[in-house]
Amino acid sequence: MTCKSANIISIEEPDFGCEGRPEEQTILNRILLETEEDGQQVELEVEEDCLLRMGLKQGMRVNLLIHTDGTAMIQKQG
Repeated sequence: MTCKSANIISIEEPDFGCEGRPEEQTILNRILLETEEDGQQVELEVEEDCLLRMGLKQGMRVNLLIHTDGTAMIQKQG
């Protein structure tokens, strides 16, 4: 596993149009990250509940954990 510091560039919520948010469905937000080390951009989908629970916001620095199988996860710093 590799750990890199990254900045959250943007967080995009899905657009459900005029039909509104579906009930009892997991909502996924897209997060665009840029690593500080080499400027690599990584896009992840994160459950909205997890995003809110972790308090992640645009502009925050986080740890990007990249597993050998190519999957990645975010860890809040500090």
